[in-house]
Amino acid sequence: MADKVKVNETFCRKVQPPEKGHVIHWDGAIDGFGLRVTAGGHRAFILDYYIFGKRHRYTIGKYPDDYSAEMARARALELRQGVREGRDPFAEKERMAQEAAEDAARGRTVAELATAYMKEHVHPYRRPKTEKDYQALIDNHIRPQLGRFRVGAVLRRDVTNLHVSLKGTPYLANRVLALLSAMYEWARTDDATGWGVEANPVEGIERYHEEQRVASLTLEQMARLLQALDQYPRRRVDGLVCSKKQKEYLRAEALRIAKAIHLLLLTGARKSEALGARWTEFDLDRGRWTKPSHRTKQQRTERGSINDEAVALLKSIPRDGDSEFVFPGRKPGEPLTDISTAWHEICEAAGITGLRLHDLRHNKASWATSEGEPLPMVGAMLDQSQLSTTLRYIHLQDQPLRDADNRFGKMVAGLRRHRRPTNKHKKPGRYQTAAHKPQTKRALPGAVNVGKALTISHPHGRRGTNG
Repeated sequence: MADKVKVNETFCRKVQPPEKGHVIHWDGAIDGFGLRVTAGGHRAFILDYYIFGKRHRYTIGKYPDDYSAEMARARALELRQGVREGRDPFAEKERMAQEAAEDAARGRTVAELATAYMKEHVHPYRRPKTEKDYQALIDNHIRPQLGRFRVGAVLRRDVTNLHVSLKGTPYLANRVLALLSAMYEWARTDDATGWGVEANPVEGIERYHEEQRVASLTLEQMARLLQALDQYPRRRVDGLVCSKKQKEYLRAEALRIAKAIHLLLLTGARKSEALGARWTEFDLDRGRWTKPSHRTKQQRTERGSINDEAVALLKSIPRDGDSEFVFPGRKPGEPLTDISTAWHEICEAAGITGLRLHDLRHNKASWATSEGEPLPMVGAMLDQSQLSTTLRYIHLQDQPLRDADNRFGKMVAGLRRHRRPTNKHKKPGRYQTAAHKPQTKRALPGAVNVGKALTISHPHGRRGTNG
């Protein structure tokens, strides 16, 4: 055997071919790893190994078309580790080739289904935010675990394993399950593409329980939040080392963010509705806000009123002549988008933890419900189309519920205090004792008086005694 060398990039590039046949240059660091050079100048990385008592020679790949020297060394180490664990590289290669052949022969994968579903169904018919959320669920959860599976080969246990892996986040787990179910339902009804789906593997899998989040701020917390909003533009630039022009720009941006959050607090609108609001949507004289269908959750135009404080807030916002948006962003022609960092800073300044921007919507509903506003009115205030969504706040109507409960209690107490007196002259019933029954001239047929008791003989042998 020739002297061992360092099979690196320099050696592979400079090594000379033999006059005939081929020669193998073995690496001195990785056992069994070498470079095979033929008389024609072709170079390939190989690995010799023993497994189950037999010697094998495995071709890793060509140099430089398939592998660089460093990549080949890393691959050799990986294969060596597999051999130590009892995995034959040839068997692994054959298995992978077989799986690839089966995938190509039997149909498309879940990853392909996800791509088609997003392109042909979600993108044309769903809001941009929904499309973004769905894509994140696919990229982070569905594709990594099920993407390589053939669409028709996914079993319920495969979906269950995915669901269970997200048990720590039940809301997320259920959303992933719902999206996967929607993908399969779409594939099952999409005859044009022929996905070959006969059953939905998500059917029958129980969802995790989700606690409905109903956030409500106290009056003190709301006061602190308003104070933090007022102070945010100044606090945003305090201590910054930048030019005066940059400070003015950042202060103006912080003021827009503070007013946007203030509008969310006053109206209970969704974040995307407020941040993307255009001046043309508002009739400030009548206190009306018309939200176009492409920006609402239900994808229908929503027309609602806004309170006087919200009108005053909007009137206080200077209009940017170059932008149609109430809250323009940094990019020309676009509104504010991500204000999460600012929101966290404002909550921290207000001493409030665990409050999301969307909770401001819940807060308004909670307050209106606790004040005794009818639930349909609360739903209309928030543009909620389903009464079932508004019913989550019914438990906050403490005083109306207590009043109703007290009325029932007083009714029961009144019955106990004012019971009816017993009527001593009440007409005797059919089986009243003879002692209390007025004497009659004629005895009842089949009746025999025994002392004070009246025994009645029945024609079918049944006997009844009243005494």
